[in-house]
Amino acid sequence: MKQDQIWFAVISLVLVFSARVSQAASDILPLERVEVPVAHVFVPPQGYDDNDNIQLVLDGTLPNACYKVADNSIRLNKETQEIRAQLYADRKIDGDCADPRQIPPSLQAPVPFTVEVSVGKLSWGQYQVVYKDSATNQRSRTFVVEKAQKRDVDNVPYAAISSVWINDTVPSGSAIEATIVGSLTSTCAYLTPEVVIKKMDDIFVVLQGQSVRPNLICAFMLVPFQRTLQLGTADEGRYLIHARSMNGNAVNHAFSVVMAKTK
Repeated sequence: MKQDQIWFAVISLVLVFSARVSQAASDILPLERVEVPVAHVFVPPQGYDDNDNIQLVLDGTLPNACYKVADNSIRLNKETQEIRAQLYADRKIDGDCADPRQIPPSLQAPVPFTVEVSVGKLSWGQYQVVYKDSATNQRSRTFVVEKAQKRDVDNVPYAAISSVWINDTVPSGSAIEATIVGSLTSTCAYLTPEVVIKKMDDIFVVLQGQSVRPNLICAFMLVPFQRTLQLGTADEGRYLIHARSMNGNAVNHAFSVVMAKTK
């Protein structure tokens, strides 16, 4: 009798485990992992040192709301110094998304994405990023990593920027205005008055330094700041603000300059 109870308990556990495995499989099956095109790969053509954290920003649109960004692949060929960037999405293949020809109107609109990828530190030299902006068309852009001038992580003491605020769309002909937000590291620290802004193709590079007032008693605490910057104007297109931050990092924000509405 006792042996029968043991066997019953074992069989029950097996059935429960099988049911859970089956449920997990059913949760996975309605998704299909696919590679999706990347319209833009943003990376400043110059300004990185070999002690910086190199970042790529992958930007584009998914075909519709049945897709969701899932993963990316960044492969470096050290011999050719070529970086191949790929982006993958999970596509739902059940319910309203089962038949791509009959997706309801509420799900048909393209879904924009911006994915920031950390490549890490690279040896000095020139690199080429290769990516696909369609199923058949391959594009590339190059950037240079310089040899660091000194052992410090940053050649310049950059402020600790945590985010960049800007409207997602800016009318063409209008002044582009962005706000950098972050924290100073002590009560004696302050933002340097001059902000260096460099437009490199489709990237606005923002260099905001910080300094320290000497001969003062300082409290080491975070002091929030925000500063609004005027970036000028730009032609219609997709752009990136790349604001350098301390410790070899940067904060990125993509936006579009669009045709101004006529009255």
